[in-house]
Amino acid sequence: MERPRLISKRRTKYISHFLILLIFFVIIIIIGKFKIVNK
Repeated sequence: MERPRLISKRRTKYISHFLILLIFFVIIIIIGKFKIVNK
């Protein structure tokens, strides 16, 4: 039987990486919108 703690740790690692990528992508979109508005 596998321990749920190991599975949860793996999931949290994937979720943390996914959240970092999402935040980075959102920041790029916001900067792009601000640049377009400034023009």
